Amino acid sequence: MPRLTLALAAILGATFAHAQSNCRLYLASQYSWEAKTGFYLDFEGARLEGLPLILGVADGNEWRFTSHAPGFQMDRPYRLQAVIEPTVARLLIDGAEVGRMDATLSPSAGPLEINYRPSWANEKGDWLAIASRVRVSVTRGDQEVQVRDFDFTTSAARAVALQFFEPGTPSSSTLDVKPGGTVTIDIDLRFENNDLHAFAPFVDPYGQAVHADYPTKVKSDEELQADIAAEDAELEKMPPSPDFDRYGGYLKAGWSEQPTGFFRVLRREGRWWLITPEGNPCFYTGVSSVPGLVWETTPITER
Repeated sequence: MPRLTLALAAILGATFAHAQSNCRLYLASQYSWEAKTGFYLDFEGARLEGLPLILGVADGNEWRFTSHAPGFQMDRPYRLQAVIEPTVARLLIDGAEVGRMDATLSPSAGPLEINYRPSWANEKGDWLAIASRVRVSVTRGDQEVQVRDFDFTTSAARAVALQFFEPGTPSSSTLDVKPGGTVTIDIDLRFENNDLHAFAPFVDPYGQAVHADYPTKVKSDEELQADIAAEDAELEKMPPSPDFDRYGGYLKAGWSEQPTGFFRVLRREGRWWLITPEGNPCFYTGVSSVPGLVWETTPITER
C-alpha cells in the first residue's frame, strides 16, 4: 500500500508540473499529448533549486511519469540518461538510477525534437541548461537499429552571455520507433546562471554584442569609417541591373503604368500588382514572425 501511494503521488506530481510550469526545456521528445503516445524528457520549473528532470511515457491510453530533483548545481557537468524498455522505463543521472516505473511505449509518428523550448512554456527561469551532446538510439534485442547523434559542442562553448539570446541549439530528426524496441536517450550538459544583470551591458556603441569577439568586429571610429569606405568601394563594382528601375520595378514586363512618385497597387487582368513610383510592376518577398520552435534561432554571433 505505501508503494502504491508513493507511485500515485509521483504521477500526480508530474501531471501537476505538466499543467503548471511555464518554464521548460525539452531535452528529447517525440510525442502527442492528446493522443497519449510517445515520450519526452524535460526540465520543468523556473528555479534550479528543486528543478525536476521528468520522463514521460505514454501507452496510447495514459501517460506515466517518473522524475527526480537531485539539487542540480551550476557550472558542473551532468550525464543524463533515460532508458525506455518494452515494459520498464528508467531515469539515470551520472550513471546512478534515480527513477523507475512500469511503462509500455506506444510510439508517436511525429519528429524527434531535441533541445527546444515551446513558445507556451518559454518563461525565463534562473537557470540555463546547456547541452553539448545528445544521443538517441533504438535497439531491438541486442542490435542497435537506429542512432541519432546531435553534437552541440560548438554552441555550448559560446560565452554564457550569448546563450541568453540563443539558448541551446534546437534540432529535429526522424526516428522510427517500433513497439517492443528500447529507446535510450543519453545527454551531456551543464547549468549556468540565467542572470541578465550580471552581464550587462550587452550592446556596445556600434550595436555589436559586447561578449562576442570575431575578426571583423569594429573597435574604434576609425575602423568604422574604414568599413564604410570599403563597402562603398565594393558597391561601386556592382552597378544596378539595367532591367530594373531604382525601386526594383521590372522594365521588361512589356507594360507600365503612369508614374505617380509613390508606391501603389492596382489590379490588371485579374491580378494585383505593386507599382513603383516610376510606374513599373514589382514584388517584394519576406518572412516575418515564424516561430522557431525546433530549429536554430537567428544567430547573434558576429552581430
